Amino acid sequence: MPLPHTFRTYSPAVHHDGGWRGIGYGSMVRLAFQVEGRPITFASYHAPAYGRHRRIDQAEAVLAAVTRPHELALIGSDFNSIGAARTNGADYDPDPYTGRPWWPDLVHQCHEPTHPRQRHHADRRPAQVWEAGGLHDVAAASRSPWKATTGHWPTCPYSARGIARRIDTIHGTKTVLPAVRSLTVIDTPVTRAASDHLPVTVDIDPRKLPTTPSNPAQP
Repeated sequence: MPLPHTFRTYSPAVHHDGGWRGIGYGSMVRLAFQVEGRPITFASYHAPAYGRHRRIDQAEAVLAAVTRPHELALIGSDFNSIGAARTNGADYDPDPYTGRPWWPDLVHQCHEPTHPRQRHHADRRPAQVWEAGGLHDVAAASRSPWKATTGHWPTCPYSARGIARRIDTIHGTKTVLPAVRSLTVIDTPVTRAASDHLPVTVDIDPRKLPTTPSNPAQP
């Protein structure tokens, strides 16, 4: 059941708290539910399409808004940047810009080259903020097969250049991860025709949520 007074919206037009003011071009909604006797926060976030530094700042604000006051949280997002999770010592998300010619729009996605021999690469700093702050990429944590969520839309400039990216994600706090049964990118003719982004779903087993609060001092 939903918990009273936990529904919140965050957007450039609705400044509910000072940490959100001035960041702009992004939005989030959150609501807490009582599940198996524990409060768990569910949220949906759309990161700014432009402004790498804005995305980093907003990632910090989202982190605080989602993980406090409840330690259990899941957030789905159009993250608009590449993930930073690692599995088996390697990046879960391959860099989709490696070996691709530079074009101006990549300034919103990459560390730009500072000299002719330097290669541009994905700016993963927004995702690094979440990983370091306790919001973990569920796809990587559950060892789900990597699957792009964009790259199928014919008029998308990334698709036109053959670039497929996974920028639609679900993140969760460490306490939620053991309850994850599966994560799925829904790739069908219908979803491909409906949007330039494919939907992502996660299935959790509420019985595997912790019954007592974890110790914040534990790693």
